Amino acid sequence: MAQEDWKIIWSSAPEDQLATWKSLLNKGTPTNASLEHILCRAIVSKDYDLVRTCLSHGAQLNEWVYAGLDVNHQNDRTGGYVAMTASGTNLEFTRFLLEHGADPNINPLTDFYPALYVAASNDNFEMAELLIQYGARVNGLGALGAAARRKRYAMMEFLFRHGADVNDDAKDAKRLL
Repeated sequence: MAQEDWKIIWSSAPEDQLATWKSLLNKGTPTNASLEHILCRAIVSKDYDLVRTCLSHGAQLNEWVYAGLDVNHQNDRTGGYVAMTASGTNLEFTRFLLEHGADPNINPLTDFYPALYVAASNDNFEMAELLIQYGARVNGLGALGAAARRKRYAMMEFLFRHGADVNDDAKDAKRLL
């Protein structure tokens, strides 16, 4: 992949560009951009249909890691890549990031939305379980408070079963509650 691709790759793509790439890939027509470039833009744009299309056409996720991708890179106020993927249902990509060293607790004092907070907010049990398996802290990051605010009682029970303490939830991230 050309070095220039890495300079612009970490931003969302316009909807029309995403649609064009999807159409070209589905037709088997070559594109001007590499599959890895399209894959990254699709992930940042949260276009998981295009992500699946790229992967089905042979885009290599592990090339990002070998090319020096920082899996703990902070993306403005939304947190790292794990927090971004936690807002969707792409467990495979989240698992890939975690397997390659992504920290589910990355800088919780500056992230507005730590990964487990996002999963709890969205009532996404599978994502929450995956994050906890990879070391997401159940206490201190606002996950329990997020579930309570949205009346996600089953998620609150889930978090309690994984050690959430109602008296400890806001110690590290008071602004989240």
